[in-house]
Amino acid sequence: MSMTTQQRIDVMLAADAGKPIQRRQRFSDFDGDGKWEYVASPKWDFSQFDYRVTPEPKKVVTVKYRVTYADGGVRDYDNIDDAIKRWTNSFFNPTLQKIEKTTNE
Repeated sequence: MSMTTQQRIDVMLAADAGKPIQRRQRFSDFDGDGKWEYVASPKWDFSQFDYRVTPEPKKVVTVKYRVTYADGGVRDYDNIDDAIKRWTNSFFNPTLQKIEKTTNE
């Protein structure tokens, strides 16, 4: 499937704006096997290649619930209900904290 005229215009404008561009060969019998590759200076051969703006890495947010006890003990939970159960049923005066970690995929 070839790119539409609008898709070609959009990717060329993105390249002019300095965004990183990738290409892949349109026919599987060529080297590259249809995988996207970074192109420093695209030559815009739309008969052989499809082009796209390099996708932004997906951000993954991991949430943990940390129960910290007065004696220094720490326990992390994936589930808020489990953390609250431990927190409310403890005699050791714990604190409960939500911890979020963002990583790129």
